[in-house]
Formats: sequence, C-alpha cells, structure tokens
Amino acid sequence: MKNTNIRKIAYLGMLTAAALALYGIESLIPVPVPIPGIRLGLANFITLIALRKLGTKEASVILFLRIVIASLLFGQAVSFAYSLGGGFACLISESMLDAFLKKKNLPLISCAGGMIHNIFQLIVALFLLQTAGLIAYLPYLILSGIITGLFIGIAANACLKHIPSNLS
Repeated sequence: MKNTNIRKIAYLGMLTAAALALYGIESLIPVPVPIPGIRLGLANFITLIALRKLGTKEASVILFLRIVIASLLFGQAVSFAYSLGGGFACLISESMLDAFLKKKNLPLISCAGGMIHNIFQLIVALFLLQTAGLIAYLPYLILSGIITGLFIGIAANACLKHIPSNLS
C-alpha cells in the first residue's frame, strides 16, 4: 500500500514536470495569428492524460501545480488569474464530458475543453479589464479552441494506448 502511494506521488510529479516542460516549450513557439490569448495548449495534453489515467482529483492537482509554478517562472500575476480560470473550467468540462461520453471520443472532449478554456479566459479578462470590446475576440477564441483542442485530443488519445493504467 505504501509503495503504491509513493509511486503515485512520483507519477504526479513526473506529469507536473512534463506539463511545465510543454508549457515552457510552447512559450518559445511563435503563434502565427496576432490575436491575444491564442495558444496551442500543449500542457493540456498532460491534463488529459492525467484525467484518463488517474482521475479528476489528481488531474486537478497537476493542473494547479503547473499553473502556480508556470506563473512564477514564465508569467506575471495576471496570467495566474487567466490560467486558473480557464484551466479549471476546461478540466471540469472535460471531466464531465468524459463521464457522460463514457471515456470515448477524447478529441471531441478536448475540443470542448479548448473552447471552454478560451471562453473562461475571456470572462476573466472582461472582469479584470472592464472592457466590453474584448467580446470581439470570442469567435476567434472559440475557433482556436476547437482547432487546438482537436490536435491535443488526437495526440493524447494516441499516447494513452501506450501508457499503463495501474501504478502498483
């Protein structure tokens, strides 16, 4: 029993480190569109893996640690609010859809998560900046969430087949 807990903690640490690495790599990739807030969402790949292999609670821990550490290393205080709002809205929607769809169609779940993430980041921006004109970004953010979510979902689905389920 104790050995399993140690393995699980180590696994959570490795996934958190992988999510941070992907987040850091993504920050080096120039986004080809000049719209603020559009990113690839590579770190969500790890969140999807954790959601499927470990569950919502563990995926939440990894997500929270990644957001806190990434905000300290790569961002500003305001990026923490955007990431926290979008990240947890995304995870909650992906978790609910995953249960509803009985763990089928991860690319669709990831598309929905990408859209929800971007919508909630826009809501945080509207709240913080008090600028209604930001709504004009909504169609672009939804489209980018669909495209990047599909890419991340397909990649995670392909990798999940090669990751063992148990930690014992």
